[in-house]
Amino acid sequence: MNQQVLAVIEKIRVLGGEQYGESAWRNPIRQDTGPILQALVAALRPKTILELGTGYGLSTCYLALGDPQTTIHTVEFDKSVAEQAGEYFQQAGIDSQIRQWICPSEEAIRQIPKEIPLPDLVFVDHAKRPYKDDVRAIIERCSGKQILILADNVEDRKQELSDFLEWFGGIALTSTIVPTQCGLLVAWV
Repeated sequence: MNQQVLAVIEKIRVLGGEQYGESAWRNPIRQDTGPILQALVAALRPKTILELGTGYGLSTCYLALGDPQTTIHTVEFDKSVAEQAGEYFQQAGIDSQIRQWICPSEEAIRQIPKEIPLPDLVFVDHAKRPYKDDVRAIIERCSGKQILILADNVEDRKQELSDFLEWFGGIALTSTIVPTQCGLLVAWV
């Protein structure tokens, strides 16, 4: 299965990954970030991952590679993009571990813990403005459960995320920014 997923990752990169995202609001993860996501999932073996910002599924594929037993709830507001991601998940053979939510992030977050189990790991890589509100809402809905929060673009979009980063620094138990091309926040809350 790993070869199948890696082939789809390459397909997304060429057909719908790095090339589609020149606009600031739909940039996929960079090549240095995917293996880090995969390694974190492999090391931690989270039962449930919540991903905000599916895009075409590039990061979702890396998260799935980390542990085939992990269930990933991934949220994308754009129906046509989500449908294409779903096709990629089928081609990769990981569709059975993916639960797609086609809605704004705040709608999906309201499904915690009803339809979305309490996540062990949250990967945030959607529009930058809602990072703070969405992460705050997730923490509140998880009522004290320790969660690993990963947030992309904290260096290259630092100005847009200054409010989030200032707030988050005050609530995180531990945090570091991995010096990827865009900056990946890794923190326990």
